[in-house]
Amino acid sequence: MFERLAVIGFGDFASASYVAASIANFYGDREIEIYAWDENKERCDAMCRVLRIFLRTKQIRYRVFSIESREAVLTGAQGLVNCSGFPMGGLNLEIPIFDVMSNLWWEPMPREKATLDAEKFQVLRWINKEEYPSVFLHENRASPLVQWLNDL
Repeated sequence: MFERLAVIGFGDFASASYVAASIANFYGDREIEIYAWDENKERCDAMCRVLRIFLRTKQIRYRVFSIESREAVLTGAQGLVNCSGFPMGGLNLEIPIFDVMSNLWWEPMPREKATLDAEKFQVLRWINKEEYPSVFLHENRASPLVQWLNDL
């Protein structure tokens, strides 16, 4: 069991939403801390907020932190969720790594502007409590990321 999970590079709002929902569906033996970093600080902040909402919805008391640098987020991490699409092999990490982009469990949406805006607005609806995320959370209860977290 681990106590500190790092999440790097939220990628886009769609992949980040699925990652957040999967983490909120993980019931560890004890509370964990989740440290997140993305080069886009606003996206990182928004997705950390969504993750906190998802965790509260599932009544899970994990702590979520947005960290300023990639190196700092990796310090002390016992597991890494890589959403960036870039390989982490060059960092010589000796921790388990889950690569989101090679384990997609949802149908990626077209990269059209209207679709990207829809993803952003969905995130804002969750943040502003205009929509309840229970259905989305339920749909991601058995994702490959949840299974990976359970196997650690």
